[in-house]
Amino acid sequence: MKNKFLYILMMVFVSSFSYSQLNITTDLRKDLEWNTKTESWDEVSSNNEITYFEFEDTVKDKMGIFIHRTNDITSAYLIKSYSYNDNYDWDEFEIVSDVGNKYTMFVKISDNESDDFIWLSYEDEDDNWRAVQHRIKSITNLDKNNNESEEVDLYDGNFSFKEYFDKRINNLDPIEGIWSLNVERTLYFYDSIIHKDYEEMRSEWAIAYNNETKFKVYGLEKEADFSAFFEKTAVEGFYNYSCDFTNPDWKAKANVILETENSILKYGYFVSDIFVRQMMKEDYVDGMRYRWDFTWIKKYPLNNFNKKDDKDFIKNEDWTSGGTGFFIDRKGYFATNYHVVSKSNIIQIEFYRDGELQTYNAEIIKEDKINDLAILKISDEDFKYFDEIPYNFSTRVADIGEEVFALGYPLTNYMGKDIKFTDGKISSKTGYDGDIANYQTTTPIQPGNSGGPLFDYNGNLIGINASRLTFENTQNVSYSIKSSYLKNLIDVLPIQINLPSNKDIQDLKLTEKIKIVSDFVVLIKVR
Repeated sequence: MKNKFLYILMMVFVSSFSYSQLNITTDLRKDLEWNTKTESWDEVSSNNEITYFEFEDTVKDKMGIFIHRTNDITSAYLIKSYSYNDNYDWDEFEIVSDVGNKYTMFVKISDNESDDFIWLSYEDEDDNWRAVQHRIKSITNLDKNNNESEEVDLYDGNFSFKEYFDKRINNLDPIEGIWSLNVERTLYFYDSIIHKDYEEMRSEWAIAYNNETKFKVYGLEKEADFSAFFEKTAVEGFYNYSCDFTNPDWKAKANVILETENSILKYGYFVSDIFVRQMMKEDYVDGMRYRWDFTWIKKYPLNNFNKKDDKDFIKNEDWTSGGTGFFIDRKGYFATNYHVVSKSNIIQIEFYRDGELQTYNAEIIKEDKINDLAILKISDEDFKYFDEIPYNFSTRVADIGEEVFALGYPLTNYMGKDIKFTDGKISSKTGYDGDIANYQTTTPIQPGNSGGPLFDYNGNLIGINASRLTFENTQNVSYSIKSSYLKNLIDVLPIQINLPSNKDIQDLKLTEKIKIVSDFVVLIKVR
C-alpha cells in the first residue's frame, strides 16, 4: 500500500491541528555491512532487542523529529527531508542525530506485517557502508482525543531546538521557546537580608512540549541536573512551575506569570531548608532562609511584539549579553559594571555622535571585582577624540531624598535600542546589608541598565547603576555604586584619565540635559 506509513501517521489529522504521535515498537535488530565484492549486505550480528521509535508530527509540517529509545540509550533525530520510493514501496527520510551524525532511514509498512521494518544506513569513518534493520512488532497512534496520553521527552544537549520550534511554529504554546535566565538570590536571617546577588543571562534553556498541559525545561549549555515543568492553568498567561532537584533531593513549586507579549517569565520561591543547610555548612544557623527570583527573557522564536526589530535582533543574536556604560575621558575611556564584561571575548559598543550611530570595538583596561566596576577603552584606531565630556564627575555623597535619574539600555531585544530614562530619589546612603559602597534608590533598574550612569538633577555624575532588589512586597529598590569608588579605581591606573568637570548643563531643563548627556552613554554588547 503506497505511503502507508504516512497514511497511518496522518489519519489523526483529518479534522484537527492538534499534536499527535506515532509510536513504533521493534523486537529484532540486525547489524549489516555492505560487501563490495558481492554487492550485497552481509549480516554481522542479530539479537532480540526491543526498540521504540516515537514520531512527533504537526499537520502542516509532517514529521519534525523522532525519538529512538532502547533500554540503555535515548537519542533524538531531526528529519531533514522525506520522499516515497515507488519502486520499493517504502518511505525514505534523510535524518540527523542529536550529535550531528547523518543517516538515511527507510520505513517499510506493508499489508504483510511480518515483512515490516525500519532500516537505517550510514557511511562510517572508513567510507564503508553499514546498516541497522529493526523488525516492526507494533504501531500505535496517540493523540489528544485518546484516553491514553504519552509524554514526549526531547534530547538534552546538542539537539537543535531552533529547528524543532521552526517545524512547530504554528502550533507552539506561548511558553515554548529558547529563554535566557536571570536570577536574583537573597539570603535572609528571618526577615532581614544578609546577602543578595543578581546574575544576568546566567544560562540558556529551552521550554518545549511534554504533554497536553505540561512543558519541560531542557538544558542548552549542559544537561539539566533537575526535572522541571511548567503546567497550564485555567487562566491565560499563568502557569504552575514544579521542579525536582537532586543532590540534595528537594522540590520547588511556584506560580508563574508570562507577560510582555509572552516574552518575559517571572516567578520565585524560597528554597528547601535541606539545600540551605548543605550550602551554608558550618555557617548555617536557625532562621536562615534562601530565596531565588527568576526572570526569563525569550530569545527564540520571535513574536509579533518584536517583529519590527527582527533585523536588529538577528544581527545581535550572536551577542551573548550586554549592558550600559558611560564615557569618563575624551580619549574614549568609559566605565561599566565588572559583571557586564567579565565573561567577554569580544566587546563592542554603540552610541550616537552628531546624530549618527557609531560602532566601535573596546578592550578592558582595569577591573574591580569586589566593587563590580570595570574601565574600558575604545580600541579602534579610527576613533576621533571628543572635544569634551559635557557633564561633571562628582565624588560627593548625595543626600537622602535627593532626586536622581538613570540612563541606560535595558532589555534591548524587547524594549528597543533607544536609550531609556528613569528617575527616583536617594532612599539610603548605603546599599543592602549596610554596604557603604552603594546608594539605595527608587530609580527603576532593569537587566541591561547595569553599568549605566546615575546623575543628580544638576547633571553631576554621582553613581553607577548595578542591580535591583526583587522579592515579595518590594518595589523600586535599586542599588548604584558611589562614584568615589570608581574614582579610586581610576587613581590606580598607570595612565592619566582626565575626568569630566563640565558644569555648563546644570541650569538647563531636564529634557535638555538628557539630550546632551545621552550621546555619551553607550550600549555594550559582549560575546
